[in-house]
Amino acid sequence: MASDRVPREQLDACRPDSADLELPELAALRESLAHDADLAEQFDRILQFDRRIAAALRDVPVPPLLAAQITARLQPPPDLPADQAAVVCPSRPSPVWPGKRWVTRRQLMKWLAAAAVVPLAGWLGWRWWPRAARPVPAHEIAANLDTWLKMVGTPPGSGWKSPESLPPGVVPPAIRTLPQAWRPFRTRQGWSGIAVELAPPTEPRAILLVVQGSARFEVPARPYALLSTSMERAAAAWATQGRLFVLVVEQGGKPRLDQLIRPSPLA
Repeated sequence: MASDRVPREQLDACRPDSADLELPELAALRESLAHDADLAEQFDRILQFDRRIAAALRDVPVPPLLAAQITARLQPPPDLPADQAAVVCPSRPSPVWPGKRWVTRRQLMKWLAAAAVVPLAGWLGWRWWPRAARPVPAHEIAANLDTWLKMVGTPPGSGWKSPESLPPGVVPPAIRTLPQAWRPFRTRQGWSGIAVELAPPTEPRAILLVVQGSARFEVPARPYALLSTSMERAAAAWATQGRLFVLVVEQGGKPRLDQLIRPSPLA
């Protein structure tokens, strides 16, 4: 899928309502946005978020004490003539509290800058500070299977594509059979995914779900952990390099899983 090949840094580098996207070094990103609806939707969410943050920063209220200091600084000294009332003498400091101490213009500018920088620094820290990946146990993966399968549907339905256009590296070496069709999807958790149909139309369905997201999938790194098994359906999962692989077979149970996956001890 095109969105898997576009670094997140390129999307974040484009500022809202700017010409950043027209830069020559972002030509590949423009091409991907034009042909990948999921990526375009993700890019629009990033821009909308940045616009809301920018609007919030513009609306940061001035603290009451600071507002009083600014107002006092703008008042002309009482000993100036009326025709000079609009001119503020730079050599005379402005009072912070009458009769207590004085603040210079440089100090006032520092306080104003700090009032604007603090919210911005907080937002930048929230956005860029590393976060621990959320753990996703095997039972949560199993609970999502029905929802994911309903989202992708069955080939040759809407969104399914020929195996020749499947991006390289999606199907792991552990899978014995060749893909028959594929389609991209996005989970309700916001993770990007690819569904790969492995069984020919004449055989019971076997589908591989490849999911990638900001989570730590608590399943083995090698095939496979058995998620569920019955007379009608069996499912197994493993994860490696940030990708979750879930293989679902409609008939045959665990023996059919073993036929489709190269031998590996059960987790």
